[in-house]
Amino acid sequence: MLGGAKLLEAGDVEGPTAQSKYLVRLTAVPRIGDILCDPSGRRVAVVRDIIGNVKRPIAVVEPVSKGVMLKKSSRVFILKERRRG
Repeated sequence: MLGGAKLLEAGDVEGPTAQSKYLVRLTAVPRIGDILCDPSGRRVAVVRDIIGNVKRPIAVVEPVSKGVMLKKSSRVFILKERRRG
């Protein structure tokens, strides 16, 4: 499913927002637009914004589809796809 890609731990889900997005407490800072995956490598969300202070950043993420639900405290990973040179 991941092909030549690798997963980098992003952090843990803090909970949902009122706008059908989720907050993720980060351990590694992704770029806006990066795809987040669950531990099995399934694409679950897209990073829409980074908020908070530099020492404890939080990502605002949007599920990739309406059927995706992220559970509080679940771990998510940044999908790092290998680029062709």
